[in-house]
Amino acid sequence: LDRAAKQHAGKTAVFFEDQALTYAELADASARFAGGLRELGVRPGDRIAIHLPNVPQFVVAIWGAFKAGAVPTPMNPQLKRREIAHQLRDAGAKVILALVHNLAEVEKAVAEVGDVQVIGVGGPSDHPRFREVLAQPHFVEREGNDPALQPYTSGTTGQPKGVVLTHRNLSSNVEAII
Repeated sequence: LDRAAKQHAGKTAVFFEDQALTYAELADASARFAGGLRELGVRPGDRIAIHLPNVPQFVVAIWGAFKAGAVPTPMNPQLKRREIAHQLRDAGAKVILALVHNLAEVEKAVAEVGDVQVIGVGGPSDHPRFREVLAQPHFVEREGNDPALQPYTSGTTGQPKGVVLTHRNLSSNVEAII
């Protein structure tokens, strides 16, 4: 992302409804989100759950987690309390981001699991808001074999299982596409 931001700073990286986010803006916002995660006590290797639909904050949060050395675990935003609680518990997530209109289910799951910081996206709530979490830019170097992303299987034959992908897994996929 940072290489693309240097090469294509003013080009659109994310377009959502009537908003455009350039590569430079995405790189900056993700670095500031990484700084906010650090201020929340998130350390390299910690999991953060992202219970968001396809909104710009999803992209910023994924890249920000990478920059913080954390491991994002994306969630289908239609998951309900039981499924959210399972993934939070299984991943050991320290933080969860969720749209404010989905907070009722997320709060029930967090109450069941305990000790998970909630960040609200898209409006006022009793939790810190996404834009309030942005802080001084931060970046943690990671090795190829370090965990990068932990998506979950669909759970069609049992409980969903976390699949840990390394930074090398992700960069190999990018290289193959290029």
